[in-house]
Amino acid sequence: MCVDRSLTARLDLPKRSPHHLASRYGLAPMRVPTNIGKTLELSSFLVGRMIADGTARFCRSAQSAPEEWHIPVDEKIEESAAAELRTMLLPHVVQHWEESISSNGRTSIAPNVYLKV
Repeated sequence: MCVDRSLTARLDLPKRSPHHLASRYGLAPMRVPTNIGKTLELSSFLVGRMIADGTARFCRSAQSAPEEWHIPVDEKIEESAAAELRTMLLPHVVQHWEESISSNGRTSIAPNVYLKV
């Protein structure tokens, strides 16, 4: 199988920070409850990192589409809040994946995206 050259050309583009990813999707820092009754603030960087890591986990999986369990959430976060966070971030992981494989994409891609395709 041959991979579109527009995709392989993006392997060498400069990487964007997770902060930029969260900003591009309009995601701000958020506060979530922890298992010990305190509140944890997730910075824009951490939210963007969760999206990027969710996409990366999907790329290493056998699934044909991103799923909530691909999104890593700190184990200190209360279970119900972690589930809500995954549900809220899944559309952004899907969008990040779709942008990654789009022939019109302008951002860099990780090698695992190339391998998944």
